[in-house]
Amino acid sequence: MNDASLAGRVALVTGASSGIGRATARRLARAGAVVVVAARRAELCAQVVAEIEAAGGRASAHPADVTDYAQMEGLVAHVLERYGRLDCAFNNAGKIVGAGALHEADPAGFRAAFDLNAGGVFNTLRTQLPAMIRAGRGAIVVNAALSGLRGRPNLGLYSAAKAAALALAQVAAQEAGPHGVRVNAIAPGYVRSEAWNAILGPHADALAQGVPQRRIGSPEEVAETVLWLLGDGASYVNGAVIPIDGGLRLA
Repeated sequence: MNDASLAGRVALVTGASSGIGRATARRLARAGAVVVVAARRAELCAQVVAEIEAAGGRASAHPADVTDYAQMEGLVAHVLERYGRLDCAFNNAGKIVGAGALHEADPAGFRAAFDLNAGGVFNTLRTQLPAMIRAGRGAIVVNAALSGLRGRPNLGLYSAAKAAALALAQVAAQEAGPHGVRVNAIAPGYVRSEAWNAILGPHADALAQGVPQRRIGSPEEVAETVLWLLGDGASYVNGAVIPIDGGLRLA
């Protein structure tokens, strides 16, 4: 991994206050990027910025909710005003919403799942792409989850919303590619984050047995793949969906 390609670049990370987002923000900063930390909770954004700065990196916080289009417009405007450009973005905010059997699902849960996991991807792409297209370069990674590739029982609403997120990323890759902007997606499997622990943590050992590598992944492992996709080492990778799952999709 050649970190030098990200040195000095301005990177925006949504959902950056915990889990995969936090790990990726920290990793991008270690690679020399200037990181804009975005999430709903201001105090947690500030905490991540403090961690980055304590390690010698550069970062700033801008609290924002990806489900609010106006806030995403404001976030990108803030980045452009403060730094003059937006070089790369990791659109990561998402959450399992409406878990349970599909025939028992609440219609409100369906809307909530799509507002966050698909609507949030639309809002981020829609506001980031124009700035990158004007600049003639850029790279975006969308966190779509393994459930977006393979619908899973009791996660029907989440799976459908993540599949929509994948479709948005792939369309964006085709439309923005001619303008020098790459858009790729990752599809993590079981990853031990705060949100994951809250929902599936008690079942970790049993779930790990279904993974060919027989373990649960870490946010830091996911961050390494995002780093590569955003950097020049992946300069001819566009529209890809990369599973980060220890082989779970094959099980």
